[in-house]
Amino acid sequence: MKNKKLIIVIVIFALLLIIGNLFNVYSLLKNFNKDSSKKVLHISITSINNTNNKTSNLIKKQSIDIEKSRKELPIIIKELKEVKDNLNNIETNNPNHTEYGNLLQGLNYNIHIYEQLAAIFANPQGGDMDKALITLKNFNNKCLYHYSLFHTNRLSISLTDKSKTYINNCTSYIDDLIRIRKTNEINAAQYKEFINSMDEILSSFVNVKMNYNDYVDRLNKNLSLDSLMEIVDSNVEEVQEIKTEFSKLTVPSNSVYIYELFLTTLNNYISYIQNFKLDVISYQNQKETSNHTKEVTSTYNETEVSYSTLNNNFNSFVDSYEKFKEDTMN
Repeated sequence: MKNKKLIIVIVIFALLLIIGNLFNVYSLLKNFNKDSSKKVLHISITSINNTNNKTSNLIKKQSIDIEKSRKELPIIIKELKEVKDNLNNIETNNPNHTEYGNLLQGLNYNIHIYEQLAAIFANPQGGDMDKALITLKNFNNKCLYHYSLFHTNRLSISLTDKSKTYINNCTSYIDDLIRIRKTNEINAAQYKEFINSMDEILSSFVNVKMNYNDYVDRLNKNLSLDSLMEIVDSNVEEVQEIKTEFSKLTVPSNSVYIYELFLTTLNNYISYIQNFKLDVISYQNQKETSNHTKEVTSTYNETEVSYSTLNNNFNSFVDSYEKFKEDTMN
């Protein structure tokens, strides 16, 4: 009976020893896992900071080095993704689960920042640049927010100063791209409007432009002086209307020389008409007096010079205008 009780005591004692040893082993494993997780966490945060600091090599004075960014951003993204994979392997069924979640969320947006920049730099002329910039700023804000929520085991994290400088410089660079594009779009619209209006005005001018010397031979044969003056005056009115419409044009800054060339052509044509009109009247007056000694051809010499000047200026304008349209539309 005594032996039976002794056996029971020994068995109970042995069980207690086994349970105690199991508990100790569990505690050791738990502490080992805890220390291991802490170590991975510490290494991960150091790696994130080191990788973010690599963006300092992509800064160029107050801006950024685009070519370097295109080459090195994929490397930075790859390194951060490797850190993210390591963090995902940490056991998170513990009181710090939320902390790890915030760290991973912050790291995820950290990666998205560089992915967004890489996409923008790969196609800086792509559409929806405004939306791309807004997305970039949202990623940046969310990254900083989730990083700020992580603080465990005396560890904390944020974007490094160097990475913040790089991201700010990128934002300014993209802002400049957007502003330049909008300016170019406005200029393109202005040029298109100017060219369309200029084409219409030029077409109207070509329709009214004429060489009045053709009327000299007809004068006093089948055309009276009054009839000729009516033709001239009507033509002057048409040219003045064209000139009035021309003065209403909105002229882009780079188109001023085209405007001035055509204005010179219009003024030359008006001068030509006026010279012709004066020569006709002068010749008719001479015919009615004894001072009629000049030949018809010599009487219209000044008119001929005016017409030659007009044509030279007009041809010069047409050449310059065609080149301007080609350069602007391409």
